[in-house]
Amino acid sequence: MRGGAERSARTIHGLVGENGAGKSTAMKILYGMYRPDAGEIFIRGRPCVWNSPLDALAAGIGMVHQHFMLAGPCSALDNILVGAEPVRWGVIRREQARVRLEALARQYGLAVDLDRPVEEEPVGVQQRIELLKLLYRDADILILDEPTGVLTPQETSDLFANLRKLRTRARPFSWSRITQGGDGLTERVTFFEPQGGGRNGDRPDQRSGIGQSHGGQKSGLENRGARGPPGFRTGD
Repeated sequence: MRGGAERSARTIHGLVGENGAGKSTAMKILYGMYRPDAGEIFIRGRPCVWNSPLDALAAGIGMVHQHFMLAGPCSALDNILVGAEPVRWGVIRREQARVRLEALARQYGLAVDLDRPVEEEPVGVQQRIELLKLLYRDADILILDEPTGVLTPQETSDLFANLRKLRTRARPFSWSRITQGGDGLTERVTFFEPQGGGRNGDRPDQRSGIGQSHGGQKSGLENRGARGPPGFRTGD
């Protein structure tokens, strides 16, 4: 599969399709976990090549994985700071970080007890911790893989509210499952089809389900007989 999916600034962009269609693989390519065998990644109009997720994060791209990357016995604060500790004269300035995180949490409705062990928090709160971890690192392109798959209906509603607030700060959000009640959240949808095909467009027609795009726009994801992970061309 070759081609691209373009994402506009401050847009929630949904990736949908059957299991095995390549949604998670595409997101992991954008985050630097996999190397594409074709295509290019453009961020702010410039071509980018990642050697690791650290390169993607340095370019402002962060990812919340389907299975959270958190150390359960440690506090939310420790989980967020690890690898990005503010240090001066060899001393970690935890209170400085706490003040910034509390401000981010208030701004985007991501209430978290920073001192409580992560393993004692419900799944919805753990997801907020993952989002705060990315915002603390100044990520402004946020990728969410199956973000509603393990949430309760109330947690899903809270997540959607958080994403609407975050949209005022960040450029695109990518996520790979649209659940009932989430149809009004995404401005654009890319539908991944088996064997590498795809369609790209504005929000789907609610009557016929996901996969029908308004305006008959042609997708940047085209089936040209190639196999393997998809390459992406994306930009502002």
